[in-house]
Amino acid sequence: MSLSDQQSQNKKQQTCSQDGPLCEIESEGGASLRGKVELVSQGAGGSLIDAHGKPLTPPRDWEFLPAGDAGLTRKVTSQTKVWQVQARMGRRMISKGIWAPSVIIAAVRQEVEAQRATEGYQKKRAGDQQRRERKQAEYEGEFFQAVRDYLAFAPH
Repeated sequence: MSLSDQQSQNKKQQTCSQDGPLCEIESEGGASLRGKVELVSQGAGGSLIDAHGKPLTPPRDWEFLPAGDAGLTRKVTSQTKVWQVQARMGRRMISKGIWAPSVIIAAVRQEVEAQRATEGYQKKRAGDQQRRERKQAEYEGEFFQAVRDYLAFAPH
């Protein structure tokens, strides 16, 4: 199996229909979230626009969850239908966040905060941080040596 095949298997598969904004997203485990993610874009003044250019108004009991906390967003998306707000940045489309029911966002936020407050989670995060710092220090040393060898400086 090639590297690109492995990368594509590890990433989520997303396909959208030609006639509408509903998407099918396949998670890593193969579970389909068909019809649960609707792609919308931002209009003037923060309004929402569907794939056909029609203005949308989120239901009253929904709230906006800004992008930035992947764990929280992933759990909310897996539990309910959401509207994913996308914006064009140059040639790319980036996610600004999701609209979802307030009740689900609050419940998932509480669940994630409880999990992150556990001692085991804190130990794992500390270990991960130390590992990243060690790898960065190794990389900096290797990079410095490679530049020095390439430029062939004579010791003074």
